[in-house]
Amino acid sequence: IAKNDPVRFKNIFDGQAILRALPGAYLMRGDKTLWLTANTPRSVPFSAPPDTVLPAAENEGVIFASPADRNVVSAIVKLKRFDDIYLVASRPLDPRVLAYLRQTEAGVAEYRNLEEGRGSVQIAFGLMFLGLALILLLSATWIGIGFANRFVSPIRRLISAADRVSEGDLETSVPINKNEGDLANLGKTFNNMTQQLRTQREALLTANKMLDRRRRFTEAVLSGVTAGVIGVDRDGRVTLINRSA
Repeated sequence: IAKNDPVRFKNIFDGQAILRALPGAYLMRGDKTLWLTANTPRSVPFSAPPDTVLPAAENEGVIFASPADRNVVSAIVKLKRFDDIYLVASRPLDPRVLAYLRQTEAGVAEYRNLEEGRGSVQIAFGLMFLGLALILLLSATWIGIGFANRFVSPIRRLISAADRVSEGDLETSVPINKNEGDLANLGKTFNNMTQQLRTQREALLTANKMLDRRRRFTEAVLSGVTAGVIGVDRDGRVTLINRSA
């Protein structure tokens, strides 16, 4: 009909637009030029849809669009029996309704952006929590090493001091830290032990010196005696003899 009887087709198109109370009904070519406009009592000026609408209408069916500078909403659909022809039906809307609609579209777009970026956000949070866990692990390890050194250090001092004592250095002592508890008491005991060893060694050295002086004095006295003198202990062992004997 559109080719053979354009006037009749135009009347049918006008009638359908009026029957459905459409203020604006248009047949648009793929290059956004008008092919046919319906005559309606409340006609709405034609507004070309955005470039992204036509491919979507061809692939997905009915697409709704609303120009940012007009309070009009349009439905665009590709006519299958026509070559590169789109039906555009427009209707004016309350500005508040359009504002709500645009807010909804903006919210949906923002939600989609957030949904698309959720993976990167999850990765970022995962890396952040991993870093925090590593910091806590390193802190716990550092604190554990500190506590271990606090207990091991006094023992190391005692071992080193014991080695020096075994080599004959009885002047060795370990520093005492009252905050070390039982290990401090152990250090005090070690220092008391080394002090007693020093005292006993000094007493032994003094006794040996006295015995040596006595021995030399006795030998000097006996060397002047012409008679033979032999000294024995209780077990009959010779402990002293002069030259005359």
